[in-house]
Amino acid sequence: MIGAAQQRVARGAAVLALLLVAGCGSTSASTAGALSGPSPPVAGLTGGWRVVASPAGGTPLYGIACVAAANCWAVGGAAEGTAGVEIEHDVNGTWTLAGGGQTGQLNGITCLDTGVCWAVGEGPYGPLIETSAGDAWRTVPAPDAGSDYWLDDIACPAPGDCWAVGGGPETLIEHYSGGVWSVVRGPSLASGTAEAVALGGIACPGQDDCWAVGGTAIEHYTGTAWTLVTSPAGDSGGNLASVACAGISDCWAVGSTAAPLPLLNHYAGSAWTLASSPAVRGGSGLEGVTCPAPGDCWAVGGQGGNSQPLIETSGGAGWAVVGSPTLAGERSSGQLQNVACTASADCWAIGYSDDGVLIETDAAG
Repeated sequence: MIGAAQQRVARGAAVLALLLVAGCGSTSASTAGALSGPSPPVAGLTGGWRVVASPAGGTPLYGIACVAAANCWAVGGAAEGTAGVEIEHDVNGTWTLAGGGQTGQLNGITCLDTGVCWAVGEGPYGPLIETSAGDAWRTVPAPDAGSDYWLDDIACPAPGDCWAVGGGPETLIEHYSGGVWSVVRGPSLASGTAEAVALGGIACPGQDDCWAVGGTAIEHYTGTAWTLVTSPAGDSGGNLASVACAGISDCWAVGSTAAPLPLLNHYAGSAWTLASSPAVRGGSGLEGVTCPAPGDCWAVGGQGGNSQPLIETSGGAGWAVVGSPTLAGERSSGQLQNVACTASADCWAIGYSDDGVLIETDAAG
């Protein structure tokens, strides 16, 4: 069925299992160093992040998007569980359950300034697509890609023009145009595993200019077709999970190296290059990135064996670790999956902890 082995489900299940082990105090000697605690932030970069209340019974969240300040949506769920799809809505800093329930999970979401939002993921029969115009969410017919396929992320460069990416036996790219979704052929990727041919993130700085990343692959759409471009991630044996652009010549792709350690790739208009990452403890990686303005990007993930959230910011002078709340008590371990900002000091990050959903913000409140 639904890709129990799909990228986010497999990674999420493994991390949640690790979190439970860490929470029970049965960490093995081989991982004790990785779980010894979060990396210290650079002096002065406290960021003001805090954990905020989330709806009771929340399941892991994987995608987040904001229509405007104090109006954000987050999606997630558990494809193999009984909770199913989850949609949460933030209005003026308070999150509430806003939809979901059907079998499956939503992995990515995007919202236009018109108030229209699109979310993608996986259902019992393959890719799952939902939309809302500020009211109730509804399921939209998806192309019959097959039950072994899923969608991980979505971007809409213009109203009525959206791209969604994912994976399965092969990479999956879908396009929304003329009110209909269709499968678009992408470049072939040599691989023996579903995870390696999955595209986990997409960003479109222009209507004819989109970037998609996954594994060590970077693909580019320039108005006619998708093509593979040279990726510096291939030299690190890394896995790219997310991409964001502040402009057509300013994009960042994040993920993790084989170590694993955070992986940062930058596009400045000609080619992708490997960027320097701040030092963190082993067993760390980045899952999501957003760039509210040029030179102002935020990336999130997990560190120390994913036992604590990891937040980094570009800050205009290189990337640095930003102070994140230390999880404790019933919520002693957790990882952030994605981040959205309406301004540099108005960001929301979502993910999961060992008691379910995790939501953090640096917004005033």
